[in-house]
Amino acid sequence: MKQQTILIVEQDTDIGRYYCGIFENKYKVVLTSSGRHAMRLARQSEDIHLALLEYRLPDASGLDVLREIKRYQPSVPVIIVTAYGDENVAVKAFRYGAKDYLKKPVAYEELIKRVEFYLLLKQADKNLRRTLCPVDRHHAAKIPLRDIASCQHINIQKALQFVDDAFTAKISLASAAERACLSRHHFSRAFKKATGTTYQEYLTGRRVEEARKLLKESSRTVTEIANAVGYSDINNLIRNFKKHTGFTPSEFRNCRDRSKFPSGK
Repeated sequence: MKQQTILIVEQDTDIGRYYCGIFENKYKVVLTSSGRHAMRLARQSEDIHLALLEYRLPDASGLDVLREIKRYQPSVPVIIVTAYGDENVAVKAFRYGAKDYLKKPVAYEELIKRVEFYLLLKQADKNLRRTLCPVDRHHAAKIPLRDIASCQHINIQKALQFVDDAFTAKISLASAAERACLSRHHFSRAFKKATGTTYQEYLTGRRVEEARKLLKESSRTVTEIANAVGYSDINNLIRNFKKHTGFTPSEFRNCRDRSKFPSGK
């Protein structure tokens, strides 16, 4: 199995060396103190499996680096590890697609545990995509792609995978259309023909499904969950969640009798 690569973006030389000492025996480590260099790596390299990212960097904001990584490699898990951030930074980090947010100093064992967990999760998701058909892989539109031109079929699959990988970030119809190598107009028509639903309906359904999971399995606030699934405004989550489930997020979390929810909810 090919050795996995961890990108470490850290301005403090001693901390960077400390990270390398932790991970270099098991992983290939790429260390840089430059945010701009990290962004170039995200655009050019296909070998990054996980990124450890400091928020405060000498030449760029860590949040800008995060967005660039998620733009070009949306499936790469990013962990923010910083001594400089605050609650607002954490909220933005999750909104832009970070998997985790840790405040320095971080215990040796905890850092290893988080890195191994997200790498295993990424590999499990990759294996699942290889073995399942499109109807099983995609969470919101659980229907097979319909009969369209074969090249468009492949491109729509690419767009669906892009949405499934990046729905927690701020993604647009234009970015999905670009992945499908189509104009926005032709992409909208082909997407609806292939899936039976619009791009926006699919994206909303994917976010609501993830929010439902987080409400059941985590203790995050509804605001934190809204940010984690791609909504900068909590009211958008509340409105769409109720439209899909019949309940507000708080009602869903507080309800003990799950049998009253629609099937699959």
